[in-house]
Amino acid sequence: MKIILKSILVCLLTLTSLSSFANTYVDPLLLNFINSRSAQSTKVIVLLNYNQRGLPAPARYDSAAVKRYLLALYKQSVQSVYQVIKQNPSEIRLVNQFWINNSLGLEVTPNGLRKLTQVPSVEKIYANRKIIYSKPVSEQLVSFRSSPAEYPYDLKDIGIDQLMQSNPEIQGQGVYVGVVDTGVDGNHPALKGKVALFYDSATNKITEPIDRGEHGTHVSGTIAGGDRNSINIGVAPGAKIIGAAALEGYDEMLQSMQFMLDPDGNPNTQDAPSLVSNSWNAGGAPDIELFYRAISAWEAAGILPVFSAGNAGPGSGTITTPHEHPSTLAVGATGKDQKIARFSSRGPAIFHGQTIQKPDLVAPGVDIVSS
Repeated sequence: MKIILKSILVCLLTLTSLSSFANTYVDPLLLNFINSRSAQSTKVIVLLNYNQRGLPAPARYDSAAVKRYLLALYKQSVQSVYQVIKQNPSEIRLVNQFWINNSLGLEVTPNGLRKLTQVPSVEKIYANRKIIYSKPVSEQLVSFRSSPAEYPYDLKDIGIDQLMQSNPEIQGQGVYVGVVDTGVDGNHPALKGKVALFYDSATNKITEPIDRGEHGTHVSGTIAGGDRNSINIGVAPGAKIIGAAALEGYDEMLQSMQFMLDPDGNPNTQDAPSLVSNSWNAGGAPDIELFYRAISAWEAAGILPVFSAGNAGPGSGTITTPHEHPSTLAVGATGKDQKIARFSSRGPAIFHGQTIQKPDLVAPGVDIVSS
């Protein structure tokens, strides 16, 4: 009987706490924290309603116009939250500003978090969850050789060898490809001189390219590594990489996604990469609107969001989030036999309650020779 009564009380307390911020979505990971009397603080991401009053929509695929619009939208939407931060400096501290999706990164106490749920412009509050990377399967690392190399199977399967026979001058020159990952080793021989710009979200600075986990270097090699005279590992060895390292939480990922939209920090320049490679997922969170918005911002600015479909196969409906967003190019993996790899995630996927057919295409993803 005591156990039953205790369970009922817990349910009642939970219902009471939820009703007090019924108009604001609060990440389930934060419910114990928000109902506690702890003096400790935690990092959250606060997603704001859009206040578009008086703001004309920007031209589609004009990255400079989209950046200016998003900055103006953020400034117009954030004022009421700024007031709450100013009035409660010991309970709420501003850490990050994410105009890419109209949100803020904050350090809050439980009481500060409760106050934020009462702000009408606050739509959702997320815990700073961990992101997860899809690791390469049976990767093969390479070193340079002096003589021309054979094309590995993955480049043959997508017709790069035939393209080079008919149009050897087409190697991706002038194309900038974003890579949001663990980083990029700019000193790797296959990538020497190929990293145009690099951002480290851990320090929030433009730095020399580094890799904190090797995954990003492998991906970058697959994109642009090597050259046609020494070793063939990259699809477009003439392309340049714009890299960003995001290893920890959602905040680092949003910092990196925002950097890709405005690499030089000047909203008046058209400096965004043509596409961005992503091999991460949101870790199974029940709501990821904060990433949906960021992906939509990329697409509006003319950036193609390329995502690994995920490594959660072979079952159906295993596309990992946020790869189900309609604007992503979600790519599944095939092996040397040109069959879908067992680990590769399958569709369909669900986006805002609608069934979405994903992945969009498949490409070699097993035993890839790269940097």
